[in-house]
Amino acid sequence: MFDERQRVRVEEIDWANLLPLTRLFGAFRMAIHPPKLVVGLLLVASLWLGGRTLSGLGATGVYSGEFDRYTALDREAFAQWLDAQPDATRDRLGRLLGRLPGVEAATRDAFKTTGDPHRFVLAGINESFEAKRQRLIELVTKDGNSLAEADHERLADFDRQRREMVRAVEELRPAGVFDALIEIEAAALDRLIMAASGLRFGFDQLLSRAGPDRATVSGAVYELMVTIPGWLWRAHCGFAVLFGAWALAVWSLLGGTLARMAALHATRDRRITPLAAGRFVAARWGWFVLTPLLPCVIAGLVGLAMALGGMVFFNMSVTSPIGGALLFLALFGGAIIAFLLLLQAAGMHLYFPALAVEGTDTFDAISRAFGYVVGRPWRWLLYNAAALVYGAITLMFVELVVFLTLWSTHRFVGVWAVRDAGQGGETLFETVFPGPQYGVPGPEGAWDQLNMFSSAGAALVGLWVCLVSALVTSFAVSFYFSANTWVYLLLRRAADGAEFDDVFEDEDDDELPIAATTTEHAPAKTEQGKQEPAANGDTPTP
Repeated sequence: MFDERQRVRVEEIDWANLLPLTRLFGAFRMAIHPPKLVVGLLLVASLWLGGRTLSGLGATGVYSGEFDRYTALDREAFAQWLDAQPDATRDRLGRLLGRLPGVEAATRDAFKTTGDPHRFVLAGINESFEAKRQRLIELVTKDGNSLAEADHERLADFDRQRREMVRAVEELRPAGVFDALIEIEAAALDRLIMAASGLRFGFDQLLSRAGPDRATVSGAVYELMVTIPGWLWRAHCGFAVLFGAWALAVWSLLGGTLARMAALHATRDRRITPLAAGRFVAARWGWFVLTPLLPCVIAGLVGLAMALGGMVFFNMSVTSPIGGALLFLALFGGAIIAFLLLLQAAGMHLYFPALAVEGTDTFDAISRAFGYVVGRPWRWLLYNAAALVYGAITLMFVELVVFLTLWSTHRFVGVWAVRDAGQGGETLFETVFPGPQYGVPGPEGAWDQLNMFSSAGAALVGLWVCLVSALVTSFAVSFYFSANTWVYLLLRRAADGAEFDDVFEDEDDDELPIAATTTEHAPAKTEQGKQEPAANGDTPTP
């Protein structure tokens, strides 16, 4: 019997058009583009320099355990704990000073009035242990004897005790606000990456009274977006305002540059120079600055109007009935604030891609971001979850590459570097370049006993190690803008039907001297030997 069925041979599946979500996998190749990494590194360095400078201007630092106290205590209890820390720290330093032998009453009285108790105690520790060393040496050598092995052990024990007491004093010294902020945010980001790679989203804990678990994606995001800014505003308001303004200015300029580079890379496969993207952003820098601020400003104005209404109607009993009758207006204002804050949290990562892709203004960018979140909420959630998981995996891969780079460099350069540096038996190379640890930034060596030339070499080694280590953060920034650009394009196509290559082009846009053209975008030959263009927007494999 004749079989009329025909067999179909599938040579290739166009996953980019069949499953648009797979276009997100092109974000890795976009993110490792060297010019984007350079811009990301410049952004990170600018934030670091600004943060360290502003942190040094503050009179108060961050006390040990301060952030944990903020998360565990209520507002009033935390304020009381914070107010008690200066006196409590001085009392602990006084007890450390009292442990030193031979401390006179005059010294204790001077400690009570000193303006820098940490430096005072450190000076007392060094003087006390130096006096103990000299007394021991004089006692042993007064009859012409030389120091025995037991005497050297006692001197080494003095040094150990001195280091322990110095460490105890340094632990009581308030840390710089920026240094503490970086440490807290780094810990939260590590938890976010681990949770995302393990698919621990924690959506079931969003409405929990105890709050989401910090080891889940929801908990880490909540800590980064709510808890940490709240702590800064409550305990270090001045630094929060100044650094927030600096970060917004830098993020708008350099982050906008990355967004523009990612926009043309994703839509037209064009690698424009950072200078060209920077010119595009500089001409619209005001929109990049205003767009993240405008929803917060509107929410603040609505809240101010509500506060004025409460002051007018609820400070006198005779006007309270009027206030009660008009409370529905306050409830309406509260609903506006709630929706603005929720949409701001959900759509803020779409602002810069909208400005970079459309070449538009603040109001259009906000309306697009909010409209896509509200109009396509499940796609928004799916695309962001996929980008987060993919980003966590690729970031761990980049971190592994950086670690192996440092490890192999340390291992092979130090094979025949055997000169003793006098640092407890360590070689000079081990002192200036300690062995790297996975997940830990460039380690610091014990450089205090090196001579001038060795110290200069150690500083240069530290500079190169820090630059290589900073590539991890630079990649994270570059991936953030690359992935969010694809999220914006996917949401725009789903909501508006716009094609991926529909992007605003500026007359100043120029490509790199060597614009790499991937094989995925090369024209394909038909069976007749003719060429036909590849499907627009084909996504390279990750």
